Amino acid sequence: MILGTLEALELLRERGVRTTHVPYRSDAHVDVAVECSEDLMLGRTIELRSGGRCLECLGPVDSLQAETIADEFCAKIGFDAGAEATRALADAILGAEDAFAIEGVERLVLDPVRLHDGTYDVICATIEASRALPVRRRVVRHARDRPGQRGR
Repeated sequence: MILGTLEALELLRERGVRTTHVPYRSDAHVDVAVECSEDLMLGRTIELRSGGRCLECLGPVDSLQAETIADEFCAKIGFDAGAEATRALADAILGAEDAFAIEGVERLVLDPVRLHDGTYDVICATIEASRALPVRRRVVRHARDRPGQRGR
């Protein structure tokens, strides 16, 4: 079972991860992909990607390890926005780890996570699971996001 962006963002939002469907535009931002998966040999892995650069580490991680990983990755990609940006990326890593810990989740991809102004926004997410996940549906009966509902 694969959860698309809307369901995945809702599940992340319920777990306290900062999400949006409207990208924040700023001159001082960077987009990072955060991926959590389970490797047969290594166990839980966390991968950060941006601009052709990649950093992999083993999970689970605590807040101090997440900050160290975030600091190392920001230095690796040349994004120097201060301690706030490092803390924001660490929060995104911890949020991804928390959502990945849900029983049945096999792979979680947050791409992109936009770091800006000392905070972050998850713009798009995908979750692969071996079973149905507890996602509260947000679509209401008269929603305009269904085919055939335009212009009514």
